[in-house]
Amino acid sequence: MNIKFKIEYKDFLNFYTSATYKTERFNKIVKYTWLFILLIVAFVILVSSENKFRGIAFIIAILVSIFIRFFMKVFYKNMIIAGLNRKESTYMFKAMEVTLSEKEGLYVKNFREKRLIYFNVIRALYMVDNYLIIIFGNNDYIYIPKAAFKDTPQEYDFINLLKEKTNKTVSNLYPQFLLYK
Repeated sequence: MNIKFKIEYKDFLNFYTSATYKTERFNKIVKYTWLFILLIVAFVILVSSENKFRGIAFIIAILVSIFIRFFMKVFYKNMIIAGLNRKESTYMFKAMEVTLSEKEGLYVKNFREKRLIYFNVIRALYMVDNYLIIIFGNNDYIYIPKAAFKDTPQEYDFINLLKEKTNKTVSNLYPQFLLYK
């Protein structure tokens, strides 16, 4: 079974940022940042001798509490954009071909490489929003958009054959352990 596709930058950016915001890692970073800022504000309140500074610090703490998630989303989105614009990431948005062989595994071909990914190397399968994520090896992964499949039966055949050969189930949650690269 052969699939040819090209991932659209804007769609992938929207998917990647929305999925990243749901991960434990992002939420942990938001909590630690929030705690750090509140500790700084608490320190200012404790060492300030004037009530005016205490009031201002208290108002800042309330505003930070309200807007921290928004600021972190903007900051994280800018980090993701910078990561996707790096030279190493540009291959993701070029034409790619994935061939599923019933005997050996996945043949992945893009402008930079041709490689065979054996079924026993595939660690996990995820179907999140409009992307099939295949994780293999040491946190290497492939994103295949649903639009790459000609029709729904081809998509089901591809996924079922992949599930059968790898003995993995397809999860609908975004993988929590992926590095954001």
